[in-house]
Amino acid sequence: MNPPSPAPHPTVAIVLAAGLGTRMKSAVPKVLHPLCGRPMLAYVLDAWASTDGGADGRHPIVVFSPAVAAILDAFVDQAVFALQDEPRGTGDAVTAALAVVPADAVERIRGTAVAPDPARVAEIERTTNHDVAAFVDAVAEQLGEDGRWFHFGLTSSDVLDTALSLTVQEAGALVLEGLERAFRAVVARADEHRETLCMGRTHGVYAEPTTFGLKLAGWAFTLDRERLRIERALEGLRVGKLSGAVGQYAAIDPNLTGRENLRLTGRLAQLPAADAQARAHELLGRFELTDAEMDELGFFDPRHLFPEDARPLYEGAIVQRFQDVHALLDAGWVID
Repeated sequence: MNPPSPAPHPTVAIVLAAGLGTRMKSAVPKVLHPLCGRPMLAYVLDAWASTDGGADGRHPIVVFSPAVAAILDAFVDQAVFALQDEPRGTGDAVTAALAVVPADAVERIRGTAVAPDPARVAEIERTTNHDVAAFVDAVAEQLGEDGRWFHFGLTSSDVLDTALSLTVQEAGALVLEGLERAFRAVVARADEHRETLCMGRTHGVYAEPTTFGLKLAGWAFTLDRERLRIERALEGLRVGKLSGAVGQYAAIDPNLTGRENLRLTGRLAQLPAADAQARAHELLGRFELTDAEMDELGFFDPRHLFPEDARPLYEGAIVQRFQDVHALLDAGWVID
């Protein structure tokens, strides 16, 4: 008798999309070039979706380069992406697409993994004394044999530091929004009161007259300066760390981690844990300094104005905006 035939391996589609399309003389990446109103890549993905593999819900692997990273946003829900640092031909592209984790296991994990019961995580943590390990075990035990791949190649700081970066970006956006509102309120009042006289002060005594608009203009410059500084600090923390326990990619392909960093943070930047944490503290320090600037502006004494001009100008929109920013900056220390 002939031995039974082995079960066929699932079909995997690899789409080579890292090329720039220079021969097309187009500023648009080749695969995003419109054809009858749709990007060319859309037709390729549609063709895969009509096959048995596509019908089973398996995503094709799209190989891309940093120069054509725009395809991530356009097709993020329709494909698995593999990064090719530089376009070096078909063989290198296929190598970039090969992964250690079986493609079918990835699809099953993506389709079935759910957030675990917090009580179950707490129960496991009493044994592991490790919060991330307890979370991973609680998820993996629901996945059967595929659970072994759920945390493959990662270490706790990979998850925590990258998650911290993503969380801080969202929190920072709220702070910047508050600063922008305060800036607009101050600029509007500065223009409104450009000719409103008030007494100047120096060393705690009266000095030459000035205008309230000029004083508010100084506040506006301060707010704009602090906004730019926080933007730079946030940009510095827009990084990921996905490199394994010792940081030397022993069990995970650097191309894969680069692609995931690009997908999660928009940058290829990859940092060791200590550097990522130092950047987080640098940002929190920036928050503290900005908060101090808000204190200096917020404690402005309206008695420096002529009495009849004081209270209506000080109360209202400006004070509310400063209070909003204060609350956001103070909340930032919760993550320290």
